[in-house]
Amino acid sequence: MAETVQQEMERLLTEAFSPTRLEVINDSAKHSGHMGDDGSGESHFTVAIEAPAFADKSRVERQRMVNKEKMERAINMLSKRIGFRVAPGFSERVIFRELFPRGLTLLDLKDVGVKQLNISNIAARQELRDMMKALELPEVEIDI
Repeated sequence: MAETVQQEMERLLTEAFSPTRLEVINDSAKHSGHMGDDGSGESHFTVAIEAPAFADKSRVERQRMVNKEKMERAINMLSKRIGFRVAPGFSERVIFRELFPRGLTLLDLKDVGVKQLNISNIAARQELRDMMKALELPEVEIDI
């Protein structure tokens, strides 16, 4: 038997956040006939969740965590459905903002006179390596 929307929400939230308290309440009956009601009886929910992952986080930060988890799951599902690979992206780094307008990449640092890499340069290079490795390009070897 297929999971209900409520059961799926409970399972996914538990997998993602290991909550100490989780309540998923189906409020669909209160919204019957309203916009957003699809007639399934599973269109509106209230979720109360407490988890160590949310400790010391603002309400906005907690919502960002949930949204990030939803997006990652949706992208992974979509990648399987239409056949593309998911790879880690780049973080917002000053080094990228400095290089890009000049038409440069991390591979050009030596050419512009950078003698020793700083921590930001090293982290950015590792992100580039991780992305290249995840892409699994044929005949491309990544030095780790």
